[in-house]
Amino acid sequence: MESEELGVNRLETFVDAILAIAMTILVLDLRVPELAGELVHSELAPKLMEMVPNIIAYIISFVMLGVYWIGHYNVAKAVKRVDRTLLWLNIGYLAVVVLVPFSTALLSRYGTEQVAHIVYGANLMLIGAFAYLQWDHATSKGLVASSTPTILIKSVKERIIAIPAICTFAIIISYFNTTLSLLVYMIIPIYAILPNPVDEYWTKIDK
Repeated sequence: MESEELGVNRLETFVDAILAIAMTILVLDLRVPELAGELVHSELAPKLMEMVPNIIAYIISFVMLGVYWIGHYNVAKAVKRVDRTLLWLNIGYLAVVVLVPFSTALLSRYGTEQVAHIVYGANLMLIGAFAYLQWDHATSKGLVASSTPTILIKSVKERIIAIPAICTFAIIISYFNTTLSLLVYMIIPIYAILPNPVDEYWTKIDK
């Protein structure tokens, strides 16, 4: 039992480290405008306004990575042991998580280009796919606590699927309006942060 718990703890520690690095890298795309002399007074405000799309993309992605960290943290409460398949699924999950700084930079710099919205949405969809596969494997192979309610297993799956579904909608909208597509992506953090039955269950477990 101690070795099984150690395996889960090592998995959590690894995920924590990778997500922390990815969240830190996000800010590197926000660069202070390079101005000199008299231009500072007249150009600083306009230059900062030009950075608004970058800032919006940064906020969305930072919150999203926070959402993924919280989700993984909660799921780890139910997982009592790991196997080789779960470890590799976790590697795949992290492989697409660390792409978020790249897809975010692409979206912030080329926000009017539809392909940037497709890449960003696809990135989030892949994260959701691996998160779903991890949870499905853990629950179907008996890697979670036997006391885990069936309704919780189903509810977690539904919440994981919801984010890729929103991304799909955002990508479709980007064919017609990229600004509206960005607004659709902003729905994801709001959806994830709002109280829900799954969070209420984990809160009860913590008590």
